[in-house]
Order: sequence, then structure tokens, then C-alpha cells
Amino acid sequence: MSRALPAEISAHEQDPSFTGTHRAITSAQVHSASWLPGPMWVDKEAARERRDSGHECPAYGTRSVAQATIALLLELTNHAGEHSKGVHEGRWASSRDWSYWDSPLIELDGLTMGIVGLGRIGGAVGEVASALGMKVLACSTKAKPLPDFARATDLERTSKG
Repeated sequence: MSRALPAEISAHEQDPSFTGTHRAITSAQVHSASWLPGPMWVDKEAARERRDSGHECPAYGTRSVAQATIALLLELTNHAGEHSKGVHEGRWASSRDWSYWDSPLIELDGLTMGIVGLGRIGGAVGEVASALGMKVLACSTKAKPLPDFARATDLERTSKG
């Protein structure tokens, strides 16, 4: 991964195809076209002077955040890190069974996932959870129809499953 120096970013500001930076502290010297992937650190005084209110790219990272969420869920249920460590330590070779696991695997199929906030990211997580056979309960403040994979519920029931 390469990182641009402030002087390089300033040079790109004059380019009409320039759209912004990722995880940058924006200032008058660094960045005027602040298309940001989400809430970021912004030099508000410099932005006001340039009449730049900053713009958020709302769909930035939706799938990658959903993927990371599911990866963490799978680590909780499959213990892949612990399993790998045990194999590398030789516990697999000394296992009495044909298959080696230190802890039971938890099958996701049929389990329930509660999602609070079914926006872009919550919807993407729910879509993957549903594809894994999970029931999806969703609590959302938006007055929009829920996707077919989700069942509407209130906050209390969402947290209890």
C-alpha cells in the first residue's frame, strides 16, 4: 500500500478526476475536495474558508465491513485461529479421533441473528447470514420495507434472539 505525501495530494487537487482521500486528516494544505468514506477528522475552519462542507460516500466499504463481521462470527463459531495454533503445536497428530477439534463447532444454519439498524451494512450482513441458513431479525428506525430474508422485530426482542 502506498501513501501519498501532502504535496502529492495538493497537486492532485487540480485534477478534475480527483475525488478525495481515505483516512486523511484534511486541512487547507492537504485537501479541498473532501469526499470522505465516513465520519473523518476534518479541519473544519479550513473547510469553512473554502466553502467545503465535506461529503460522505455512504456505500463505501459496505461489503468489506459485512465480510469482516461474518469473519468474526465464523471465528466465534469455528475457532479457526485456535484450531490452526493446535495443529501447528502438534495436537492434531496426537488426536485419538480421525478429525481434530479442541472445541465443538457451532452450526449457523437455523440460528438467529439480530441486527439493529438494517441500513446498507446491516442489510449486507443479514444477506450473508441468511445465505448461511440463519434466521434474521431486524430492528430498524427507517420506514422502509425489509428485505425478504429479514423479519421485523423490536429492539428488546432483537437483543434476545
